[in-house]
Amino acid sequence: MQGIPGIPGRQGERGLQGIPGVPGRDGVTTVVTLPGTPGRQGERGLPGISGLPGRNGLPGKDGRDGKDVNPGDLAGLRALIVQQHTQTRLNSTTQHSTTRTSILTPILALLKQIYDIVSKFSNAAQLALLNIINNKLGKQVTGGLSQFIETIAKNTYVEKALALLTFAATVHNAFMLSNK
Repeated sequence: MQGIPGIPGRQGERGLQGIPGVPGRDGVTTVVTLPGTPGRQGERGLPGISGLPGRNGLPGKDGRDGKDVNPGDLAGLRALIVQQHTQTRLNSTTQHSTTRTSILTPILALLKQIYDIVSKFSNAAQLALLNIINNKLGKQVTGGLSQFIETIAKNTYVEKALALLTFAATVHNAFMLSNK
């Protein structure tokens, strides 16, 4: 029979130093790298911090007072400005309408093609849905739904049943009113 194990003892003292080892052989002291293919260019860095505001410029020269302007020159300049403005407006309108037409025509044609495709698929989807609904409703009634309702309304059995229910309701009401 084995006894109960005891508690562990305390740590022993430090041992003697070992004998020095044999010196090793000279190894490779540098890492040799072979040139490879250059890597791809890195992404653009973040923008730097804005610089300090610049200094104010030198003061400008004073302008002339305009008293020396020839009124004939002034009228000619005004006429030139009006002519250029009119010409610019005319060119701008012509260019814009040509540009609008040349840009919008292919876009509208593409939109029409897309609309036609969507319309075809939409019609096909509606037709499939109608077929499902028709299958759930069952066989068609000769003469349509209005003919079917009219037939029910003219049926003498229905009229007799309604007359009987009206009579029963009248008797019930009379009985309830006379009951005290």
